[in-house]
Amino acid sequence: MARSIVAAGRLPSERKASRGAGVKDPQRHFLVASIVNESHNIESSFPGNKLVASNFMFPLCSHEGEVDVPVGPMPGCYRLCWRYGLLEKVYKAQDVGVNGFLQTRDEAFNDNGLVPQAICLLKDKYPDIFIFSFSPKCLSGLFDKSYQMNLANYREAPVETEADEDEGADILLVKPAMPYLDVVWLLQDNSALPFAAYQVSGEYSMIKAGGAYKMVGEEKVMKELLLCIRQAGADITLCWLVKLQAIYAHEIKVD
Repeated sequence: MARSIVAAGRLPSERKASRGAGVKDPQRHFLVASIVNESHNIESSFPGNKLVASNFMFPLCSHEGEVDVPVGPMPGCYRLCWRYGLLEKVYKAQDVGVNGFLQTRDEAFNDNGLVPQAICLLKDKYPDIFIFSFSPKCLSGLFDKSYQMNLANYREAPVETEADEDEGADILLVKPAMPYLDVVWLLQDNSALPFAAYQVSGEYSMIKAGGAYKMVGEEKVMKELLLCIRQAGADITLCWLVKLQAIYAHEIKVD
């Protein structure tokens, strides 16, 4: 069975700041540096698996222009242009996944030698209250005020799905997963594209916290959520449970 490993960068604790001051880092590539640093280890440890560099870029961090753009509510912080967000070794990944907050096109990668690689445009527009690392204090309201779908109007989802296809999306991503599994189920009949459901860090942390305080059976809850995501019709599951997911994939069968 073919499997993919999505490598996402991890920002060291010492480089985090409540006002996002790390964006001024002169190296300009710390957000994805760990993806490259670990890519060789991942490939050698899991031969035969497909390595995907997630390269998720959020509005705070990146844009499509040629120069860095100041973030108004955060003096001294900038949204970085593409050339600072891509590293020379990312081409080793078979796919480059790009988050749908940016209207990214293949042309953005031409100068970086990534033309032979598949570019998976992941499109999602739901407000994500579960990503606590992007707090109101850090974002100063930028995230909440960006273009989002109306979470109370499910009829909007098929319309946006069609628009995403027209814009060149390869995969339709519903994120966060748990609150919007009904949307995954609904959209299956409205698109031939594969659907991904992303169980984000906040969902994972709630389960871990419940397990730590003996309020829920951590492993059982996580397995049930993975099963629910598959039953809802997701072709791809992105989550923080990679080891458990790999083990559990051999134990369940969804008709």
